[in-house]
Amino acid sequence: MDTLNNVIDRPKFKIIQEKNYAILKNFSNELLIITKHCEIPPKDVEIVYDGGKHALLYRDNQNIKILDFINEQVRPELLNAKEVTVIEYDDKEKIKYEYKVPINKFNKINIEENEVVTINDFPKEHQKLIMDELNAEKPDFDRINKLFSK
Repeated sequence: MDTLNNVIDRPKFKIIQEKNYAILKNFSNELLIITKHCEIPPKDVEIVYDGGKHALLYRDNQNIKILDFINEQVRPELLNAKEVTVIEYDDKEKIKYEYKVPINKFNKINIEENEVVTINDFPKEHQKLIMDELNAEKPDFDRINKLFSK
């Protein structure tokens, strides 16, 4: 098991809440995660998982996808797997990337349902401001916190 400090000590990153994904088994009994692609090619990919409702897919040092509300029947298999195959598809449903991903197991990932916030939870006038700040070279987190409190 790894420590949470290894995850926290990463460079600035962008978290994407992935709502449209599937976890399947192929004919060889391997687990597959099928998800929408990101423009940046995957690099040094890993999945962080604790056996619960959520997993974190680190596509590189700057992009993390939260795989939310994993089906209860899949959880034990995902927890016991050493790796999975991730298939990312584009807008035309063609495979953009396919790669093997090791699973890094943790004792607990603390993401509660009421803590997951998406950009769509904010008024339209705040969404662009928040995204602009998050994508800035040096985000102004005080400004973002003020927008969150409105």
